[in-house]
Amino acid sequence: MIYHAVLDDVLLMISSSTLKKEAWDKLKKIYLGTNFSRIFTILQKLLQLRQGEDKNVAIYLNKLIDLRTQLVACGCNWINDEFMVFIILQSLSSKFSNFVIVMETRLDDEKEVFSLEILSRHLLKHEETLNNKLLISSKDNNIALGATKPSFKKKFNQKKRSYPSSSIGF
Repeated sequence: MIYHAVLDDVLLMISSSTLKKEAWDKLKKIYLGTNFSRIFTILQKLLQLRQGEDKNVAIYLNKLIDLRTQLVACGCNWINDEFMVFIILQSLSSKFSNFVIVMETRLDDEKEVFSLEILSRHLLKHEETLNNKLLISSKDNNIALGATKPSFKKKFNQKKRSYPSSSIGF
């Protein structure tokens, strides 16, 4: 039953187990272990994670928070909101560059750093605003293009010539 629920690389690690308890102990060590390599791997993923232009902010934030939760479960209690705010701001896609500048300025002026929750709300609201502007912009472009280009039927009908039937001889 365990074999159906784990990744292939984890399966290789526990496949030598002959007892269920032994397999569970290995899984516990793999997923909940506080060893240096586990912490290093998760921290490396956290520091290398980038939003990317096509990723939704909510999905991206969930990935970051999941990695933070894994680190805290390993005993890294120094991963606080201030650290996460810095990680988020440095890893956002280029479409959020104005947001990052504004937030950095606000952070310089504030006595305390934003909580992760407050930054997340601002970020989600900013993404919603960007998406609305993009939607309005694409509608405006479609309207403008429709107003400047005549339809195919109009062009076709203007090019059609009618000849009086008597002049052709039919």
